Amino acid sequence: MIFFKKKRLGIPYRREENILDSDIFLPAEDRAKFATSREDMVDYMRRPFARDAKFALLLDIISVVLLVIAVRRVIENQGAPSTQISAFALCSFLFAATGFCYSIKSFKQGTARKSLSVVTTILGGILFLLWFMIFILGIKS
Repeated sequence: MIFFKKKRLGIPYRREENILDSDIFLPAEDRAKFATSREDMVDYMRRPFARDAKFALLLDIISVVLLVIAVRRVIENQGAPSTQISAFALCSFLFAATGFCYSIKSFKQGTARKSLSVVTTILGGILFLLWFMIFILGIKS
């Protein structure tokens, strides 16, 4: 009969259940605290993305948009960038660097899902390295 027992999805459960940790051995005042404390509970069904990862994704999207605008304007001007294009490039570099920092910081946010953190770290790292290499090549030439 245990094999056919219904599973309850989405209901948190305790990580380690020990008979001595059970609330029947606690005094009445601790029982209420133990019942309302959710620090030792894990809910694997509804874990949100890390907040800093969402912000890093926004910064990376802004950086990509500014990158496309800057590259398109440089091609239109036949390789002679104006001050406005340089400002777009610098802002794109700063957004990429900030997004990369926030994505690294998002790995420290507890039980949140880390898949978006990984994506934003890769995207922000690629954008940051791209702009860094463009700046180094511009200094050398």
